[in-house]
Amino acid sequence: IDNDTDNMHCTWYGIKCDDKGRVLSLQLESNNLEGRIEITKIAQLKALRSIDLSHNNIIFDFGIITSDDTMRIESMNLAFITRIDNLHSISYLNKTLGELHLDDSRVLQTWNASSNLSGNGSNNFALPVGMYELSNLRRLSMDRTHIAGKLLNHEITTSEGIESWKKLIYLSMVGNQISGTIPSGLSKLKSLSILRLRLNNLHGEGLEQLVTELTQITVLDISRQIS
Repeated sequence: IDNDTDNMHCTWYGIKCDDKGRVLSLQLESNNLEGRIEITKIAQLKALRSIDLSHNNIIFDFGIITSDDTMRIESMNLAFITRIDNLHSISYLNKTLGELHLDDSRVLQTWNASSNLSGNGSNNFALPVGMYELSNLRRLSMDRTHIAGKLLNHEITTSEGIESWKKLIYLSMVGNQISGTIPSGLSKLKSLSILRLRLNNLHGEGLEQLVTELTQITVLDISRQIS
């Protein structure tokens, strides 16, 4: 639709364009959408910066983006949708994505469930390694997304792990099955002001380090861990 010469698409509900008729944002939250949406289709909107498809009955597929489909999305809200597929492919947004909301949307991975990154053998899955490559993230919200297993420090993965989220100011992963000790990498996120990891399976070790080193923290909630 970016090639629509009369720019009629700019009058459609939920679409915001620039003065050249290029789509800048899709704001279609709570709009009774149904079906499957593949990011490969959205990738054709070269000027797109913001997507809000929250509170719809959809499956969003991050799929595979080719080098010709350069995207510069800065904000995505996919909270309260039916399912998210292929989240491990999200690393192609690492240069621009600053805000990501996935609350209450089941994250479904497609790799071999016997992998040591696949969680606990149930319908829950570890946070995909590709997520750790989103080095421009400032806000990340993944409450109740069926994430399980450990959050990775750089010693465990080839990427920087949690430490790559240096710009993060808000992190919420409430109500998942994140396990192990509190990752030491969290204490490296010096800009973090809100950290919410309530209702997971974390151990208290590492809490003192967080309190000491996160000098900007205003909200720290690691309560009600389920052993």
